Amino acid sequence: MSVLFFHGVPDTPAVWQPLLTALAHLKIETRTPTMPGFGKKIPEHFQPTKEGYLDWMFMQIEQEADRTKAPVDIVAHDWGALLALKAVARRPDLIRSWSVSGAVLEPDYQWHEMAQKWQTPVLGELLMAVTPKFALKRALIDGGLPEAIAAHEVRSWSSPMKRSILSLYRSATMVAQDWTQDLESFPDRGLIIWGEKDPYVSLSTARRFAERWSIPIHVEQGAGHWAIASHAGSIADVLTEHWAGN
Repeated sequence: MSVLFFHGVPDTPAVWQPLLTALAHLKIETRTPTMPGFGKKIPEHFQPTKEGYLDWMFMQIEQEADRTKAPVDIVAHDWGALLALKAVARRPDLIRSWSVSGAVLEPDYQWHEMAQKWQTPVLGELLMAVTPKFALKRALIDGGLPEAIAAHEVRSWSSPMKRSILSLYRSATMVAQDWTQDLESFPDRGLIIWGEKDPYVSLSTARRFAERWSIPIHVEQGAGHWAIASHAGSIADVLTEHWAGN
């Protein structure tokens, strides 16, 4: 069994460490690809847009399925979740199971306040330039990310990541509407994982998505946006049960 873990914004694969530790007793292969620009340089000719990152994710999935000669399992968070939903709906033949947390393609969703600022020319660049790292760290912690991981992510806050974030969000002002319109049927083995107190995407949005597509949802009580890290033990149990049922 091979599982791909896709992180979101403004994260790096470090966000998965608590969950990987909680899953270490299982005999599974895990990979945590790094989105271009997030903890490493933006490759030459790569366009950090929603289409560019979707193509990148397709490549990760196809390469892993080819390597293992079997469909893969996917766990994705935040922007990784948005990309994964589009990817698994387009290539269900490559997917054994999928789980997403922190973001869904629900057409009535409106971007959170910071995303809207990043999407605004000049204002986005100004915020990237003047926001101190201690303020970013506090925002991550307030959103539910464990302090140690928040400190790591702040250290990764760099010019390539800032440019990537601005480009990605500006390519995606209507992504929840545009990508919902042409979704095909999702693979059967799906799961939504949500923090009860997510400040960026409300639980009600997740519930509407789950109902629309008849997908089971696990709500992690007391958790924020990063339930996958702050409540890793509980989420590991949920994923273990999800995989065992497939």
